[in-house]
Amino acid sequence: MKCDRILICMSSKLRFFDTSMGSFLDNVVKQLPSVPDFVGHFPAQDETVENYKTFMRLSKYVKIQRLVFEKDMAPSQFSPEKFTDNINKGKVNQTRTMLGNFYQWHNMKRCADLKKECEDIHGKYDLVIWCRPDLYYFNKLEDLSKLPTGFYTIGHDNHLCGLNDRFDLGTSDQMQKRMNIGGYFVNEWYPKYSSDMNVLFSGKNVPDKNKNPQWNAEIVTRHFIQKKLMLKTNKLKLCFGKLRSDNIATLPYWFEVHGNDYTGKVCDEDLFQKDLYEKLNSYKKQGKGYEGASWGVLDINELKL
Repeated sequence: MKCDRILICMSSKLRFFDTSMGSFLDNVVKQLPSVPDFVGHFPAQDETVENYKTFMRLSKYVKIQRLVFEKDMAPSQFSPEKFTDNINKGKVNQTRTMLGNFYQWHNMKRCADLKKECEDIHGKYDLVIWCRPDLYYFNKLEDLSKLPTGFYTIGHDNHLCGLNDRFDLGTSDQMQKRMNIGGYFVNEWYPKYSSDMNVLFSGKNVPDKNKNPQWNAEIVTRHFIQKKLMLKTNKLKLCFGKLRSDNIATLPYWFEVHGNDYTGKVCDEDLFQKDLYEKLNSYKKQGKGYEGASWGVLDINELKL
C-alpha cells in the first residue's frame, strides 16, 4: 500500500500513557515507511503536565498536527441506560463498561473530525492508523509498504468472535467511516440487533444454557465494519496487551488456546501466532482485582522478547 503520507489518530483515556509510549514508538511508529502526522483527542481530565511530557517524547518521531482535550459529553446526552434492556443486569459493571465504550467512540469521532480538518488543508493521507493509547506492544508492525492496499485489523482479542476494537488501519476514506461507529450503534445497531441472542453472542458457538445477554463492544465493531461498511478484515501480525497498571498488561486472547465452552473455541477473525504465544505464556501470571483477565496477564518489566 502507498505510505508516502501517513496519519496516526489516537483517542480514548490516557491510561498509563508514559508506560505505553516506549513500546508504541519502538514497535509501531519507528516501523512506518515515512514520518507520520499525528492527531489526538482525549478527555479533559487527561490534560496533565505528565501527559504533555509524554507527547514531547512522541513529537521527536511524529508531526503533531492536532492535540485536543475536551470534557466528555454528559451521560444525559449519551446515556447507556437507554441501551440496557437486554444485557445481563446481574453484572453491575456492564452499564459502566458500555458508557466507557460510548466515550471511546465519541473521542474517536472527534478524532475523525480532526483528521478531516488536516486533510481539508493538506489533502488526503495515503494511510490512516487509529489506536487507543493504553496498549503495550509485544512485537513489531510489519512493513506496510509491502502489504496490499486495504483495511487491516488485529488477529487477537476478538472477544465473543467480534472484532478487536483497539487498533486498525486503512485508507483515508475507509478510516473516516470506521471512526464513526458511535452513530451507527445508536441509530442502527441497537434498534436492529439488541434483542437477538445470536448477535449478543457468537450463536453458533455458545451453548443455550450459557446465553446470559451481555454487552460486548467487539460484536458491534464486527457488525459495523463487515455488515455496514462491507470491509474485508485483513489481519496484521502486530500483537499487544491492554495495560492494567504501570507494569501489568493482559496477554493476547486467542480462541485456539483461551476459548472454552462458554465463548466458543474457534473464531475465523483470529490469527494465532504460536511462537509468540509460547514466549508470552512463559511469563503468564494470574491478575488480581482490576488487573485481571481470565486468560492471564504478565509483568512487562520481566519481558525478554
